Amino acid sequence: MANKNSFYAYLFSCFAIFALVYYPAFFIPFHSDDYSYFLKGLSLEEHLKHYLNWSGRFITDYISSLCLNLLSKPIYMALNSLVLLVILICISIIPSIIAKEKFINSKSTALLWASFFLYWLCNPNLGQTTFWLVGSANYLWTLMWASLYIIYLLNLVHNEIKLTTAKTFCLVVLAFFAGLSNEATGVSMVFFNFILFFIYKNQRKTLLIAFIATLSGFLILFFAPGNFKRLEHPNLANWRNLSFSGKVISHIFNRIPNGISGFWLTFCTIILSLFSLQILGNREKKEKFFLFAFLFFVMAVFSFVVFVVSPVFMARSQNTFNFFIVLSASFCIYEVLSLQDKKKILFIGFLFLVFVPYFTLSWARFTYAVKQTSIQADIREEIILKAKNQGESEAKIPDWFFTKLVKDNDKFDLYQSPRMPQYYGIEKITWLPAKFNYAIIKTQKPILSQNLADNLKLNLFYDNAPRLFRNNKNLVFEFDKNILNIAKQGDNILYIYPFINDNEFLNAHTQINNFTQIGEKIYYVINLENFDIEKFKKIKFGFYNSVSEKASAQFSINLKEQK
Repeated sequence: MANKNSFYAYLFSCFAIFALVYYPAFFIPFHSDDYSYFLKGLSLEEHLKHYLNWSGRFITDYISSLCLNLLSKPIYMALNSLVLLVILICISIIPSIIAKEKFINSKSTALLWASFFLYWLCNPNLGQTTFWLVGSANYLWTLMWASLYIIYLLNLVHNEIKLTTAKTFCLVVLAFFAGLSNEATGVSMVFFNFILFFIYKNQRKTLLIAFIATLSGFLILFFAPGNFKRLEHPNLANWRNLSFSGKVISHIFNRIPNGISGFWLTFCTIILSLFSLQILGNREKKEKFFLFAFLFFVMAVFSFVVFVVSPVFMARSQNTFNFFIVLSASFCIYEVLSLQDKKKILFIGFLFLVFVPYFTLSWARFTYAVKQTSIQADIREEIILKAKNQGESEAKIPDWFFTKLVKDNDKFDLYQSPRMPQYYGIEKITWLPAKFNYAIIKTQKPILSQNLADNLKLNLFYDNAPRLFRNNKNLVFEFDKNILNIAKQGDNILYIYPFINDNEFLNAHTQINNFTQIGEKIYYVINLENFDIEKFKKIKFGFYNSVSEKASAQFSINLKEQK
C-alpha cells in the first residue's frame, strides 16, 4: 500500500508540475527567432545551409522548424512543457539507480518537487531556456537527451546489464543525440563518459560504445563550418584579438563569477543537505553515492569552464550548469530523505518553507507578465495587418513591455527579428519604445473620455493591476492624434498637475516627445507615486516652453464629475 501511495503521489505531482509549466507557456507569443525558424520550413537544403554557415546544432534547429510548421502553438507548447517534466523525472530517478532502489519510491515525490523548484528559481534565463520554443530546442530539449542518456547508461553499467542488439541501438542513439545537442552539454557528456571509465572498470565495453557515439555527435556539432564562420563576425573582433591567457583570465575572473552568483539557492541547498547529514549522523554512507553528487557538481563547473573558448557567455547558455548542479543537489537531498532519523523532517520542512513562497511569487509574476505580452502581441499584429491591408510597406509597432518579475532574466528573448516583415508579408517593421504595459488599453476601460481642442480626444487609463504585479501606479494619457501637431513651436514639455485639493498637487511633467506610439494614437505615462487616483479631484495639463517659460494649450479635467 505504501508503494502504491508513493506512486500515486508521484503521478499527481507530475500532472501538477506539467500544469504549472503549461499554463504560462500557453500565453507565450510568437517572437524573436520564431519567425526565421518558421520561414526555414522543413527544407533539408535550408537547414544544411544553416549548418554550414551559422550553427552546428542541426537537430535542435530542425526541431524548432518542425514544431513551428507542423504543430499549433497549444500543442507544441504542451510538448515543450512535457520535455521539462521528462528532465525533472530523470533527475528524481537517477539517485535511486545509484542507491539500487525502485525508480519511484517514498522519496521520489519530494525530490521531484525540490528539483522543479530549484530548476525554476535558479534558472539563468527562464523565458529563453524553457518557455521560448527556439530557445528550448537549444537549451531544454538538449538536456532531455542528456538526462535520458545518463539515466539509461547508469542503469546499464551500475546494474551490470548485458547489452543486446536493442539495448545497444538505444544506447548509441541516445549517446549520439546527447553529444549532438549544444556545445556545453555535448562536451560535458563526453567528459561524463570519460570519468565513468574509472568508476565502472568492468563495464568498459558498454562505456566504449557510448563514448564513441557521444564523441561522434559532439564532433559533428563542434566542427560544423558554421561555427567557424560565425567567429569571423566583425562584432567578435575584440575577443579574437585577445591572447589565450587574456581569454582565460577574463573568463575565470569576470564571466564565471557573474554567472555562478545566480545559483546561490542551489548551493545553499547542497550545503544545508551536507550539514544535515553530518548533524543527524548518516552511519551508512555510500561512497559511490557521494561520488556521483561530487561528479555532477564537477560537471556543472566543467560546463562553465568550457566557455573559455566561446566569444559570448549568454545567460541562457548557463542552463547546462543549472541542470548538473540541480542533479548534484538531488543526490544530497535524496541521502537526507533516506535517513531513519525523524529529525530529517525539519530539513524538508525548512527547505519547502523557502521554496514554496519564493516559487509562488516567481510563478505568479511570470505568468501575469506573459499573459500581458500575449495581449500586447495581439495589439501589435492588429497594427501590422491594418498597415498591410491599407497597402502600406511599413508598420510601426511598440516594443515588448514586461510587468514586474522576480528576476529580470525571466523575460523571453527581446531580439527584433529582421525576418518578421517577411513573415507578415510587408517590407519593413519599425520597433518603437514602449513605456508602459499597453495591454491595459485592451483589458481596461478608460476612467475618462473627453474631447479637447482641435478635435483632439483624450482617454485616461489608470493601471490598477494588483500591487504584486505592477511596476508603478501609472496614469496613462491616450491622445487620438499626435499632440505635437497642436503644440506651439518651441513647446518641449508636457506638464501634468493632478490636484488632491485646490492647493496640493503632484507635479508631474515629461518631455513632449517622450511618448509611446501605438498605431495612430499617442500615450504619455505619469507615475502617481504612492497616491491612488481616487485621491485626485482634477488634473491640469498643457504644453510648456522651457526657454520662454510660457505655457500654452492648457486643459483642466474635473475627475469628480467623471465618477
